[in-house]
Amino acid sequence: MKRTILLAALLLFCLTSSSYSREAINLKQIDALAKEARETFQIPGLAVGVVVDDKLVFAKGYGYRNVEEKLPVTHETVFMIGSMTKSFTTFALATLVEQGKISWDDKVISYLPDFRLKDSYTTQEMTIRDLVTHVSGLPRHDLVWYLGENSTEDLYNKLQFLEPVSGFRSKFNYQNLMYMVAGKVIEKVTGKPWNKWVLAKIMTPLKMTHSSFSVAELQYLSNVALPYVLKDEEPLQVPYREISHIGPAGSINSNLIDLTSWMKMLLNFGQFEETTVLGAPHVKQLMSPQTVAHIFLSQFPESNHEFLETYGLGWFIQSFQGHYLVAHGGSIDGFQSNLALLPLDKIGVVVLTNKGGGIEATLLTKAILGTLLGYGDGDYLSSDLFTNKGSNEEDSFPTKEGTSPSHPLEHYAGVYEHPAYGQVEIVYDEGLKMQYHGLTIPLEHLHFDVFHGEAKSDILPLKLTLSFDTDWYGNVKQVILPLPTEGFDLQFVKKPHQNLFDLEYLKIFEGKYKLANVTVRLFIEDTTLKAEVPGQPLYELVPQDKKTFTLKGFDNIHFEFIMKNDTEVEVLKIVQPQGVFKATPCS
Repeated sequence: MKRTILLAALLLFCLTSSSYSREAINLKQIDALAKEARETFQIPGLAVGVVVDDKLVFAKGYGYRNVEEKLPVTHETVFMIGSMTKSFTTFALATLVEQGKISWDDKVISYLPDFRLKDSYTTQEMTIRDLVTHVSGLPRHDLVWYLGENSTEDLYNKLQFLEPVSGFRSKFNYQNLMYMVAGKVIEKVTGKPWNKWVLAKIMTPLKMTHSSFSVAELQYLSNVALPYVLKDEEPLQVPYREISHIGPAGSINSNLIDLTSWMKMLLNFGQFEETTVLGAPHVKQLMSPQTVAHIFLSQFPESNHEFLETYGLGWFIQSFQGHYLVAHGGSIDGFQSNLALLPLDKIGVVVLTNKGGGIEATLLTKAILGTLLGYGDGDYLSSDLFTNKGSNEEDSFPTKEGTSPSHPLEHYAGVYEHPAYGQVEIVYDEGLKMQYHGLTIPLEHLHFDVFHGEAKSDILPLKLTLSFDTDWYGNVKQVILPLPTEGFDLQFVKKPHQNLFDLEYLKIFEGKYKLANVTVRLFIEDTTLKAEVPGQPLYELVPQDKKTFTLKGFDNIHFEFIMKNDTEVEVLKIVQPQGVFKATPCS
């Protein structure tokens, strides 16, 4: 009862405390900054919490958690917090380090023997510390987990097919999938799912009773924010994005009340009320630099206000107005958040919003921190910082005039597959369309065998350029999809036509064929078409495109059937580097 009364009192326009010792905090100014941010950035709803000297001095909601029904955001409104989750995952790992069950520098493969990356050296040498400091060499590879219906196990098994873009430990590449692996380490060591360990070791002792780990759990809550994006200057509600399959990287839901308890404990270096949740040395290690990171700040500082951006164990760390700033944000469909700590000053700020995309939560957090420190808001809420006026949306991809595709458009149709990214289907219907995990993208010819298109999506607007590649014999064999922001090209290999796996269809090709003085016999054995040539080993025919096969182990030898009609072969063309040889059906 006392806690309820206290929290209600904190919703007053300004909060004061007789035991509060600082003199410079103007709570009305924080309130004004929150209102300004909401108006400037057109945020449907947001919540702001401030902790100073172990006291919750400000907690207030603004705008709407449900725009359509005009339901307000309050201090108890639950938001998805996205990648802010990562700091909970590393804290959970730290509890195991404190217990002596793991070390940060233990090899991942010693706990997960089936762990595999594409590079064998990285696989063998990757440590738990490496998992959570973004030095695996992999880029984000977010499309692997963001689209489709992959389970955690599916994603884990696909790691071995993902291309790195830099050397192991040579560069900071922000990444989500390695945090999923960190969650599997927790499960392996504790015998409990990642979320159950976080609940037991963090949320329960901190009395974080409003927090959860999935979209499914939100349905039981009445005071929860709906997700929105901005479209035509108006908020548009979008679906919740379920990401529990990559939960340790970003699936937690929470609110101001719970997150301010989290901040209090961190600012007290592991102590919450009468409970030591984690020893101070371990908390300080979490908030200590591990690697250089340049995401939000330029490599060489633009001013003395902010510089030296690094990454700790689940935290970004930098100098802010000469103070030691530890922070992490989060973004997922319709939500963005930021939580920032000045541990040496005993100050913490959390901002939660239900508007997707952008960095508004981070900008408001820094404006509030600057105000708390007496430096002013630093113009972080200036609309000029957010409009990115230097970009030129009119720039188009350079084209070669007067060119045309090398094949009729219908020849590009088919299913193409990548072992990690799944299947892309190219459909011909008076033009080409690309279908990928529910997205349909009309393709327009750019030049030669290069096409471009744009997915009309409120959540994931996607512009892409792709090219088709052919084999030695002119058959379309793969789609190459560049991902410039990732730094590599995806190769989707064309799958054989489905008819070539149909036994009834394969029977059309059975029989004897006369090739000069040699008779070649084709027959079906164990669902596979095989070729028998006198005096030679038995050959297996591997399906390729429609009526084309290769010989297993001899990719440069093609069997191509020319048909009289749908059920009769006229000629078998055997294409090999020495030439093209024709065989005719015989009895």
